[in-house]
Order: sequence, then structure tokens, then C-alpha cells
Amino acid sequence: MRVAVIGAGAWGLPTGAELAARGHDVTVLDAFGVANAASSSSGPTRIWRLAHMERADVRLQQESVRAWASVEQRVGRPLRTTCGLLWRDRRADRLAASVEAEGVEHTWVDAADVGRFFPGLRPDGVDAVWQPEAGVVLASDSLVAHAGLLADAGGRLSTGSWVRALDPGPDGVRLTLGDARPGTAGPTTGTLDVDAAVVAAGPWAQPLLDALGVGVRVLPALGQVTHVTGRPDAEALPCLLDGYQDPADGGDSGGVYAMPTPGLGYKLGFGAALRPFDPADTDRTPSDDERARMLRYVEGLGFDAPVAGPSQVCTWTDSPDGDFVMDTVADGRVVVATGDTGHGFKFSAVAGRWLADLVEGRDVGPDVDRFRLSRFV
Repeated sequence: MRVAVIGAGAWGLPTGAELAARGHDVTVLDAFGVANAASSSSGPTRIWRLAHMERADVRLQQESVRAWASVEQRVGRPLRTTCGLLWRDRRADRLAASVEAEGVEHTWVDAADVGRFFPGLRPDGVDAVWQPEAGVVLASDSLVAHAGLLADAGGRLSTGSWVRALDPGPDGVRLTLGDARPGTAGPTTGTLDVDAAVVAAGPWAQPLLDALGVGVRVLPALGQVTHVTGRPDAEALPCLLDGYQDPADGGDSGGVYAMPTPGLGYKLGFGAALRPFDPADTDRTPSDDERARMLRYVEGLGFDAPVAGPSQVCTWTDSPDGDFVMDTVADGRVVVATGDTGHGFKFSAVAGRWLADLVEGRDVGPDVDRFRLSRFV
């Protein structure tokens, strides 16, 4: 089968590599290239964890951990580190119940005891859950590894052109290529005819979804992360998810996510968007105000004299209900994969298998079936 995968990110590249390994003729297309600054997949690190509020997500992450181990064996190098995760949240009881039900090792942490699991973290009256089987995905290394697996299996990576139109027909799918993004004026530069296509275009997916008649509006946004130093063990700290709300925001910070990042220090970001995503806005200059807000928060993590390292503006794409979208349309000839909700990278290794299964018309099981478009009807 000839398959085109649109988007060479955390879901697109593994899907292309998996399909090529299964013997399909695969082309992965990306207008900017692997790990580009405009994508949702740039940057060196992401969190992986077994801790989730929903039991189905815990099961899927257990499957993902097995998939990561398989990929690491194939490429001959680690793509993750394990440093544990402290999740401090007023819903900690719900989180603990979810991981308990799925047999995941964890420890309940009283509010006053958080510093025992995250050295220097100041108590704020909120309890937490410690989950040791968690850590960091080496995101940039992972993308390089999956690009290598794609090439090793005979797949192709094509960069520099936008997929301007996607036209399913009775015999396959025609992709129209051009120099300008979909929805804007510009000449076409060629076509590509395939048997099936996968749309994994991150924040750039909406025009293609509209053309396919997918009646779902995705919600891409820009966020900012900042790396900090200022304590000698910064890169040895555990990951952190904290329900903290900045009083200056009126309680709308969206919490904080944080992780050690080799060579850069400790990486942190607010869960609330920096600003909405605008396809015409290619400015990724970090906000000084956002960096200053993060440094105020870091003072509560035991960084006596926090030093701001590099900041990065990145994208994520929410779905209307905050969950992934993975389904087939056009009589199964097109697979749509969107709504990473900012945490899709941890499922990267296994998402490629799920999406390849959808291309081949295989059963993906009930935990993935809940990502179908039918839930929005």
C-alpha cells in the first residue's frame, strides 16, 4: 500500500516508520522538517509517566512503555530517563485511585512531606502522589531515531512543501502540494497519489480536516517553557506536575509542568497558553514577562538564586473535549490524528502502532476506540 503521512512530528514519524516496517510504500511530508521550531514536537525533553487521572490512559501508557523499550532496543540507545514524578494537585485522591486500580506503584504524599520526594519543594497545603515509574522522554533524540527507522525500512521523508489539498477518491487519495500553506493563495507544485493518507499535522491540521468534512474544530495554542539553573542538582530532580495557580493570574495559570533536561537545567512551563495559535504568526520569540513569572514560581522549588536559561515558545493542539482524536474518514482511506493536548509525546512510540493499525483497518481496542470522532456527534 502507498501511504502518505502528513506531519513529521511525535505521531507522524513513528507512524511512517511503523508502516514502512510493515512493508508499505511510505512518504512522510513536513513543510518545515523534523523538530522544527513551528511544530508541536520541538525541544529536547518531554515527561513520560504512568500516572493519569483516567484508568484507560494508565493502561495506554503501560502499553506505551513497552513500545518505548522496543524502539530503544531497535535503535540501540536509550530514549528515556527515569527520575520519578511528583504530582501535587487537589485531585490527588482521584489520581491515586486511578493508578491503584491499575496496579501502578505509587506513594501518597501528605502536603507537609512533599520536600522528601522533591528536595526543596515548599509545602502549600496540597497533598501529592509520588509515582516512581516516570521520567523524561529525550524528545529530539526520539525524532531522530524514528526518522532513522523510517529510512532503514525504505520510507521517505519529504520536506519543503505544504499539502495544500487532500482529495479522497474511489481508488485512493490525491495530495496537492505547494509552497504556501492550505487556505492561502499560492501556486501548486505537484501532486502525490497514494492509497491512504494520515493527517498528523499538529496545529496546521484544521484546513485539511475541513476539506475532509471533519466537523471538529481543534484548538492550537502557543506555550512557553524556560530552563533554569541555580542549584547543583537541577538535572537530577524528579519531574513535577503542580496544580499551582499564580495569584497574579487570578488563579488561571493552568498549573506547572517541569522536568530535568540534560545540558540545560530544569525545564518548566505553565499549563495555560501564552497566546492563541495564528497560522500567519511565525514569531516564536519568548516572552520576558512569562519568563519572569516562571522565575517567581521557581523560588518555591529550592532554587535560592534561580538563573534563567533558554526559553522556547512551542505549540500544542487541544481537541474540544481535551482528549486525542484518532479515527478514519473517507471510507477508511484517511486517518486523522490530532488533539495532542500537550501530552501526546509520551505516547509517541505506541501511537505509531495505533495509527498504522487504523490505516490497515485493524482493531485498536476499546481504550483507543474512545478517541474516535463519533464522540462529538
